[in-house]
Amino acid sequence: MDRRQMLKTAGLGCLGFLSVGVVSETFQSGLASLSILRGYNPLTQEGKLTLSITWSDGQKFVQEVLVTDLPSGADDNPAWAAGKTLLLIEAIRKRG
Repeated sequence: MDRRQMLKTAGLGCLGFLSVGVVSETFQSGLASLSILRGYNPLTQEGKLTLSITWSDGQKFVQEVLVTDLPSGADDNPAWAAGKTLLLIEAIRKRG
């Protein structure tokens, strides 16, 4: 494992989830700032998505979802999109 890979693994290890890599996506608009952290564990073929939203009025929402049966952590895996959709629906539902 090279140094960059170890740093990525350590980053998700802090979240209690050993992973080969971490991918972070950030989006901003006038309504909210949204960040999605994604990690994948090839040994268990599971991934974890963590959604963090800070709404324009200062309210925060943080939620995690475990994505199972992932043969790979590839970006184009439809399970990632399904997990993100579930997280966004939950955030909007709780926002009211």
